[in-house]
Amino acid sequence: MKTIAVFASGNGSNFEALAAACADGRIAARIALMVCDKPGAFVNERAARYGIPTFTFNPKEYPSKADYEREIVRRLRAERVELICLAGYMRILSDVVLEAYRDRIVNIPVSYTHSEPTRLGMISYAVFCLKKKKKKKTKKKKKKSNQANKRPLTSQQNYKR
Repeated sequence: MKTIAVFASGNGSNFEALAAACADGRIAARIALMVCDKPGAFVNERAARYGIPTFTFNPKEYPSKADYEREIVRRLRAERVELICLAGYMRILSDVVLEAYRDRIVNIPVSYTHSEPTRLGMISYAVFCLKKKKKKKTKKKKKKSNQANKRPLTSQQNYKR
């Protein structure tokens, strides 16, 4: 059984789906810690209902991002967390967390339309790695336009486009 931490920033519907799946055995894992960067977020209440310990912090109370992320890593290690699941965590992780949990971070993308709620079985997962892919430089082809000869298009020319 894996020991996981769930990072969330808001309502916590994805957190609750994970907690329920762990509780009833659909996921062979135990949520050891829920990390939240918003003290008033509803996800804190959801974690309390499941009896899951939380580390809720206000980033503005720390001198730097590296400082609060070092505290997160310290708490993750204290709980012997093996895997991090980002479930609506609205902050970009820095090298402090990424190095400590290289290849052990999974993201549940935030649903883009509230009319289609995210369900655990329909979620696409993406593993974050520090491996940086070199981008190939490509030359962009210039589009020919009427701007080149600086004549405005007539209404008939617009209609044909």
